[in-house]
Amino acid sequence: MAMSLVIASVGEALMQLMKKASAALVLVTVNNLIIMVFAAILSPSSDDENKIKEVVGQQSLIAFLVAVAGSGLCTLMCAKAAAAEETA
Repeated sequence: MAMSLVIASVGEALMQLMKKASAALVLVTVNNLIIMVFAAILSPSSDDENKIKEVVGQQSLIAFLVAVAGSGLCTLMCAKAAAAEETA
C-alpha cells in the first residue's frame, strides 16, 4: 500500500517538475523514493522465518504513515502549483 501511494505521488511530482522546478517538491519526491526503497526492502522480510512480528509490523506502520504524509504533501504542493498556474 505504501509503495502504491509513493509511486502515484512521484509520478504526479515528476509531471509538475517538468512544468516548473521546485526545490521543495524535489525534496519531497526524494523522500518518497527513499520510503519506496525502504518498503521494497521491508516487504520480503515479512516472509522470513526468523522475523519478529511486532518489529515488522511497527516498521510497516511507520513506512505507511510516512508514505501517506509524503504523498499528501506532494499532492498538496502539486495542487497549489497547478492553481497558481491557472491564476497566472
